[in-house]
Amino acid sequence: MKWLSSRLAGFLVMFITLAIYILTANPDVGFTDNGELAAVCTTLGVAHPTGYPLFTLIGHLWSMLPLSVSPVLKLNYFAGFCTAVSAMLFFYLVEFLLQNSKPKISSLKGKHTKKDKHAQTSTSVSLSNNSITIIAAVMALLYGFADTVWAQAVAIEVYSLQLVIFTASIWLFLRAMVSNDRRILLLWGLVLGLGFANHGTTILMAPAMLFLFFKRPNEKVNFGIERWKTIALLALPFLLGLSVWLYLPLRSAASPEFNWGAVHRSWDKFSYHATGKQFQVWMFTGEGIGANFKLFFRLIPYELGMLGIVPLLIGMVVGWKRSKSLMFFLMLLIIGCLFYAVNYSIHDIDTYFLLAFIGLLLITSIGLLAIAEKYPMALPAFVLLPLLAFGMNLKENNHANDYQVAEYTRIMVDNLAPNPVIISSQWDYWCSAFWYKQRVENYRPDIILVEKELLRRTWYPPQAMRWYPVLALCKPEMDDYLKDLEEFEQHNEEFMLSQDNVQRIQRKYIALLNAYISKNFDTHPIYLTLDILQNEPDVAKDYEKIPEGFAFRLYRKNANTSQPSSHPISLDKINCDKFISSTKGRSGHLDDGIRKMAGVSMINLGRYANSIGQTEIGQKALNQARSIDPKNQFSQ
Repeated sequence: MKWLSSRLAGFLVMFITLAIYILTANPDVGFTDNGELAAVCTTLGVAHPTGYPLFTLIGHLWSMLPLSVSPVLKLNYFAGFCTAVSAMLFFYLVEFLLQNSKPKISSLKGKHTKKDKHAQTSTSVSLSNNSITIIAAVMALLYGFADTVWAQAVAIEVYSLQLVIFTASIWLFLRAMVSNDRRILLLWGLVLGLGFANHGTTILMAPAMLFLFFKRPNEKVNFGIERWKTIALLALPFLLGLSVWLYLPLRSAASPEFNWGAVHRSWDKFSYHATGKQFQVWMFTGEGIGANFKLFFRLIPYELGMLGIVPLLIGMVVGWKRSKSLMFFLMLLIIGCLFYAVNYSIHDIDTYFLLAFIGLLLITSIGLLAIAEKYPMALPAFVLLPLLAFGMNLKENNHANDYQVAEYTRIMVDNLAPNPVIISSQWDYWCSAFWYKQRVENYRPDIILVEKELLRRTWYPPQAMRWYPVLALCKPEMDDYLKDLEEFEQHNEEFMLSQDNVQRIQRKYIALLNAYISKNFDTHPIYLTLDILQNEPDVAKDYEKIPEGFAFRLYRKNANTSQPSSHPISLDKINCDKFISSTKGRSGHLDDGIRKMAGVSMINLGRYANSIGQTEIGQKALNQARSIDPKNQFSQ
């Protein structure tokens, strides 16, 4: 008698993980794309490459729920909901895998020897369906509290929905390969098409699925006509799922508030955006392979709850003995994912390991099954795995009081004079967050933000001008620059072969930035952030730069003296207490980066205050710098 139903167990897994995700969710905007994606979902816009149409549409529907919280928190809950759904789907995936692995994975399909039948009868007596369900629930909770999985559940990002795609696709695929049920097969094709409409990493499942499609357990390789007819049958639901891509050009043509890429302009613009061509410069360059591999192996204990490494190793041995085909399928999920991920040189590469971690967890479940078969009394001890994972990963993934980006943005913005123009490329720390705050929550609508790095894309200068009509003063410089920028986007490699082209487009780029400054200087306060001063020495080189808050305000130099002018500063709007409490205990590269940037900003304020005789304010600023970033030697 089965006292624990699969439906109840799956619901409990979803309920438990969702409750934890809600309790640990980021209450406000977070790093990098969080603000932009929240704004795109809320306003039904077009997101950064590759566009993520499925995510945008579902996220917009979620944003319409009548929850009495801010739009970004509502969408952070959406990330938690998607991840919890994926944990439930992972439960069903593991349960199906283990139910068909008693005692041989080869029993998925095909004939059994007398020895196999005897073993299966013996195992069925010692290991009930209740035990299988318990192991599946344990593994689903381990999955839910795995470090990289949990990280997708606390702030809005596309990877939470991609986890649903991964788990649903693998579960439906294995069921279809076992049962040959046409309905399941068609549903799998639809989910696969939808997956490609969400994130390109869907393709990483292809090597494993193609292998098992033609080499099923207990069968020889079969390239027969029936298999090809099945592929043809899958074309319709797959294309139906893929048709979600039509959203991008259709919505882009309607000029939404957020229209990244303006992909309706031409097929080239659409394909450039949808394929993420601008990111391909970081792919398969040979850089970062070693570091990415080290990161992957360093993360494994946090994905498996440390002790899970033992059943992982057992699962590899037992799984290989029971069905080489299925084990090869699981290994291809891991290898296919790693081959791509380690060759992608980006700082947030850990999210690209998700499919590999799913493969490792599935093998771990086979190891737990083998242990339970031999030592049934060990079954209750398995609950230690999700408990260990929870304890190991709670601190890192608890963002309930994480206001780092929100506070950094507040300090940056509140210290700007009315109606300012500010040029910055701090996308990770505040630009993306401010886009959301300004365009969705109507926070400081007077500010004109020019994102320096986005000026390198043809869609952005006109978009910035639509948002901030005052920038139309610089339209001649913009049009002149866009001629070369258009040529660069269309003929990237050919264009870059000419050093004259490179130098010319850079001159026009700097000329446009300087036009934003000079043509608005008399009517708007102008600010630059520290990164502009560090990376673009030809921008505003004839102006004085005086620190105000976390930015530098530009002043005209006094032609009659070589001495810098004195502009008294105030710290009245700079209270870093909440920022400091949010950063304590956090050690990610973005956490370290924003802490360092804020600390350096306070040091600049302190030094300048001391230089103009405001020593009390200077000392206070330097004390704040020490509190923000004690490791910064310049604050000592």
